[in-house]
Amino acid sequence: MPFKKGQSGNPAGRPKGIKDRRRKFLEMDENEVGTILRNAIDMAMEGDVQMVKYVLDRLWPVKPSDAFLEVELDLSGNSHEQANQVMEALGEGYITPLEAQRVMASIKQYSETVEVAEFIRMLDEIDKVLKEKHDVSIKR
Repeated sequence: MPFKKGQSGNPAGRPKGIKDRRRKFLEMDENEVGTILRNAIDMAMEGDVQMVKYVLDRLWPVKPSDAFLEVELDLSGNSHEQANQVMEALGEGYITPLEAQRVMASIKQYSETVEVAEFIRMLDEIDKVLKEKHDVSIKR
């Protein structure tokens, strides 16, 4: 059934001028906000599991998945040494399994990039020798 021109999709909906909860909260004074927060903390302290989660989520929000690692790794060695350091950091609890997985994926990608660059360098050397000795090039 099509909408009638000039008529709301929900004529019995919220009347104009009624404020939503977010707007009401933003317009509260500091004393009211403080009271609400104290009540929330009291409820959490009394064992209200949902309020404990709410308060903890606000005090210690979950670290974004793309946050920088706060552990120092010496990634100057070869990929095997780098992977060992990541596994040690994971085993000692310095990084999470997800962080370890992402670092390991980065190490793998970097290793593959280095291998390709080395392969291209070797092909360039072969091409140079072929040009010098046989006047032939493998490059297109």
